[in-house]
Amino acid sequence: MSNGNLPLLGVAGLPVAPPAPTTGEYLMMSRARRRTWLRLTIVALVALMVVNFVYLGPFSDPAATLTPRVPDAVPLAEVQPYGVNTFLHKEVESWKKDQTLAMAKDLGVGWIKQQFPWAEIEYRLDPSNPYWDVKNNQNAWAKYDGIVALAQQYNLRIIARIDHAVELLLLARAT
Repeated sequence: MSNGNLPLLGVAGLPVAPPAPTTGEYLMMSRARRRTWLRLTIVALVALMVVNFVYLGPFSDPAATLTPRVPDAVPLAEVQPYGVNTFLHKEVESWKKDQTLAMAKDLGVGWIKQQFPWAEIEYRLDPSNPYWDVKNNQNAWAKYDGIVALAQQYNLRIIARIDHAVELLLLARAT
């Protein structure tokens, strides 16, 4: 045996090769190597995440320091750019229609988009009076005239969406 500083000497004073490690020593060395690689990998991933956060983070984004953009009105027109989609023709109670448009006005919108289903307006059951709602015994335009008047009362413009053509419905009933 030797102390930790001197090599083992053999025959004729030649150094002796150290004994080969045992299986247990090989396992300990491989575990130590794996732990070292795992620690290096974790350190590298943490460093990569820090660099990613600093580079792509919200603090380095030039848009974060800009003031928010306020959209302008439509060029060459006096139109408020914001509006809401309404389905007032499906509402039965008039106070709910009134409340809906009051909330739209309080929201600050300038217009509403309202559906006008043509199949509800032009019934064609009586060719001499095609705009009479036989089911409710009233003028078919009365409900929609009320919606237009209510929108005017709240100073809201209307984008009228006319759909559900009668011809298609009549063809579907005939087949």
